[in-house]
Amino acid sequence: MAAQGVPKSELRKRWGHRLAALYGEARRLGLPEIEKLDLVVAQLADLNEEQSLRYPAYFVRAAPRPEDYAEVVEKMLSNVGPEISLNAWLAAARLRAAHPGVGFIWEDDA
Repeated sequence: MAAQGVPKSELRKRWGHRLAALYGEARRLGLPEIEKLDLVVAQLADLNEEQSLRYPAYFVRAAPRPEDYAEVVEKMLSNVGPEISLNAWLAAARLRAAHPGVGFIWEDDA
């Protein structure tokens, strides 16, 4: 979605931790069909909304193992990785062109 120009602040404010809604919007904006990604989203949505992935509590056993998603992650990277890399490079180039001679330290804008 960031590659489509959706600012990080809007992603955070509008969708927050609602992974299923975020996925739906990403599909609407052109995220290609990726086999089993909808299953991954369904399995992680509640854990993500409760922030149990970030602050594990008793839900740790319910969380799928990362290796269970390796195939989906690889497909996702091959589908959208090049576009993300290109857009990140273009954004950095635009920023540097707008501020010549300025050094940047990249931090999360949270």
